[in-house]
Amino acid sequence: MVTETPVTREQLEAEAVTKANEVKTADKAHANAMKAFSDATGKVSMEELLDLGRKVDKAKSDAEYTAKLAKKAQERVDGFEMELKRDERNALISGDVASIRDGLINWDHYAAVGVEKITFTVDISERTVSPKPSGPGIRTATAGPRKSSNGGNGGFQSRGAIQTVDGAQYKSVNRAYMELRAAADGVEESDITPANTESASRWLRKHFDTDEPFVYINQG
Repeated sequence: MVTETPVTREQLEAEAVTKANEVKTADKAHANAMKAFSDATGKVSMEELLDLGRKVDKAKSDAEYTAKLAKKAQERVDGFEMELKRDERNALISGDVASIRDGLINWDHYAAVGVEKITFTVDISERTVSPKPSGPGIRTATAGPRKSSNGGNGGFQSRGAIQTVDGAQYKSVNRAYMELRAAADGVEESDITPANTESASRWLRKHFDTDEPFVYINQG
């Protein structure tokens, strides 16, 4: 059995410095190759010029690859603390998955009401859980009528909290858009491009237009 030796932060930082220096060397080689090509243009044969062009292409490729390695090395330094917590994080997630599977999900009851699949989006920072059920006869939207803004244009107001029928609350229209859009698209919130209030309201009106109560809670 091979035991992997733990990598220290100092080792990662040293590697990042080495890679950063390699980037400088590769960039310089690329610059020299381009200069040689430029200086030779019109002065050497086409065959020699093509050979210099190939050297430019290779130098550019080497520089780009070296830059990727340097970026990866720096990312390992930046994420060192999180990497140390990887096993703890994975154990925590596995334990929660097991507890939900074995003790919190009423499989038969969900099946009886037509739920074939339900996805929960958990926002740790906001302390919210947003469900997205699917199955025969289940509409994608979980919310309904909107309260118009003071402008009377049918949009959502940005202040207050939007409450869906399952009780989940959001601090603003934009917060609701980010979470619900990510859940609808099946991606992480970081993959969603933030929208202004008007665009967020338009998307919510389009995707959450049902007869279910969609409550706007005014917070002053």
